Amino acid sequence: MSDIGHKAFDKLCRWEYISHEDSRLGGERQERGVERNGELLRSFYLHCQAKNLRPRTIKDYADRLEYLLRFSGERTTGLVNLTRHDLTEYIVSIIGTLSPVTVNGRLTIFKLFYNHLEDVGLLSGENPTTKLHRVRVDIRPKPILTSEQLSVLLNSFDRTSFAGARNWLMVVVSVDGCLRVGELNNLRLENCPPSQSMLLVVESKTRQYRYIPICETSLTAINEWRTAWRDHLPGEYLFCYENGDGPLEHDRFRKLLCYQEDRGLGFHINPHMLRRTGASHLHRNGADIETISRVLGHSDIRTTRGYINIDLAFLRETANKYSVINDLKLGLDEKRNIS
Repeated sequence: MSDIGHKAFDKLCRWEYISHEDSRLGGERQERGVERNGELLRSFYLHCQAKNLRPRTIKDYADRLEYLLRFSGERTTGLVNLTRHDLTEYIVSIIGTLSPVTVNGRLTIFKLFYNHLEDVGLLSGENPTTKLHRVRVDIRPKPILTSEQLSVLLNSFDRTSFAGARNWLMVVVSVDGCLRVGELNNLRLENCPPSQSMLLVVESKTRQYRYIPICETSLTAINEWRTAWRDHLPGEYLFCYENGDGPLEHDRFRKLLCYQEDRGLGFHINPHMLRRTGASHLHRNGADIETISRVLGHSDIRTTRGYINIDLAFLRETANKYSVINDLKLGLDEKRNIS
């Protein structure tokens, strides 16, 4: 098995569990139990392949199903024998330990797995995920970078080196284009025309193409990077290693941001924060929610609203600017300080 998705499911298919019945009836029964789990997992893996999912997505599915396998082992039963009550107890056991988002992420994959088994007739009983509901998530504003923090981050890179100049530009393009890290890593030179303030990206989730507008400053920065560094190397990706190979490893951008953070930035930073930062500043500077949603590549505008962080100062300024009460002559002394 060649890619990370294959390897992850191959590991799961060979996972051994020992049920109470197997321990009494001997190794042959245990081997059949392992084979039964493997049959279910291989069927789901082929289903994922048929949907043409990315290897990393398939690996993420396998990582979550590993928790289900561990739980089935603790319950001394196979995957096909888990009940809705079993899964409810599992969900309850991890609530409070893990974030609601993480809990729902696991539940989503469990549902996909058992729904597939039900569709292809591999479930003899009731689907254990039927009527299992997602955990309620308290929506809290997620942190973004202020203009001052973004300036500090950009000034922390040594732009006289290849890696420093590349990493600096990755931050600029990530914020200005509100890109996912996968979209950033997979930007191709042919999709970054030097005369147009527009990037053509492949969405990392849907694999659909979309155009991303960038400002003139970002376009100039890309062209300078190409002239000074990139055009002297082979390869097809905008962001590459020093020998021209690409694309960059998926986790590379996060690690380089962590490195900058460890050097004493004074604030936390990660790739998705840059995406939210770009979206939030677009909104504060007057962009409407529909436009921001298209830039982000969201199919549901409600998702976009979760990306936009509006601080209290901006709320006060906006409310004061547009409040109807300010337009009324109420006969008040505006200079008087009312305590």
